[in-house]
Amino acid sequence: MQLQLERANLVVDDKGDPSHFDLPGWIMPLVTGSGYGVILPPQQSLEKIAQRNRRVLSSDSAITNAIFFLEQKWATCNDRDMIADNTCVTQRFVPSGESDAEPITISSIHLDANDEEKRVLKLQRCLELAPKFSPLVIAGDFNAEMLAGSCCHALLSSEDLQQTSQPLPPIDSEQLKIECTKALRMPVNSSPPQDEMTKWKEMYDSARKFANEQHWNLSRADTGPTRAAFDHDKDSREMAQWRLDHILFTSTTLTPIARWSTLEDDEYSRTLGLPNDKVPSDHLPIAVVFERRNHVRLSSEARRGLIDRIKSMDARHEEEQANLAEDSAEKLSLLKGQSSNEHEAYGEKKKKRQKPSPAIMEQIRSGRAAMKVLKRSQSAEREGLMSGLTVLEKMELNHYHGDFAG
Repeated sequence: MQLQLERANLVVDDKGDPSHFDLPGWIMPLVTGSGYGVILPPQQSLEKIAQRNRRVLSSDSAITNAIFFLEQKWATCNDRDMIADNTCVTQRFVPSGESDAEPITISSIHLDANDEEKRVLKLQRCLELAPKFSPLVIAGDFNAEMLAGSCCHALLSSEDLQQTSQPLPPIDSEQLKIECTKALRMPVNSSPPQDEMTKWKEMYDSARKFANEQHWNLSRADTGPTRAAFDHDKDSREMAQWRLDHILFTSTTLTPIARWSTLEDDEYSRTLGLPNDKVPSDHLPIAVVFERRNHVRLSSEARRGLIDRIKSMDARHEEEQANLAEDSAEKLSLLKGQSSNEHEAYGEKKKKRQKPSPAIMEQIRSGRAAMKVLKRSQSAEREGLMSGLTVLEKMELNHYHGDFAG
């Protein structure tokens, strides 16, 4: 949810500082009377946006995202690494009285209106903070329709957890062109400059690679259009609709079972646009009811066997590199000793910065080359092992070993 917060009172304190921001008066009875808690950004972030609004809009107000939750049903986790700024509030929750339960992560966001790269990076940040096997919901105003060909859409994925990773499907170049054109706010049916298309393609590939490596199985709830206004792509005063607000969720842990209708059931707003005399906001709200289910996991025995396989390979690779390094060092030491003996035999004093002999230089080069060949071989072995693992096995390794299983 996005809110315009109010000053707690209009009187400054004895230091001359204005009072802190709080929930607007109209919503306070709903919150306090119904047992809701609220997650807001820190006052420092709220003051920062208020300074901008005083300068630009002559309004001492803080517009921010928030998360409301029933305190009897949910308890917050103590997370120091969660996002808490004016455009993204993220919090983990567990059922009240079940502190050991698997948490659910909620992100309330408002993405940049003009920059697709900023939108993608913010979504990736939300994904990186959530536990791998726990439910995740990212909801808010995306300022984008997330259509195929957009870089935000590239973050959506659906994988069979019991299968090995398959090659990514080919990219529809026409869809990329259409979405790049929209992002640049160029006229419909025009062609973006080649450098912009190249940048868009690279950003799309990066987002798709991120989704493929992280195995999030992120889906979009089937909510309808939420914005109605005159079509800016047409000269006529024709009303258009856009689907700018979204709820993303992990399909492996959550199943949508109900949702609010939007403009498809609001002919009045479709005709007049938003806001109007019945809807004060320029966007209709969206909501989805989810059924929670446990993520599929490997058995404890299978998980331990997989981890032991990786540990054994890592230990063997480390030993192989250590043995090769020791062998190269011994050969180099022997050559240096021979060189020193030769100087002594001829009654020469060895110079402090004397150039190494050709034999020593060759040993250094051959030692480095051998290590490079070994590491390349080990990397190929690792890639071969990973290619044979199922998506679920890779997720277990990601969970245990950080980013090992990318």
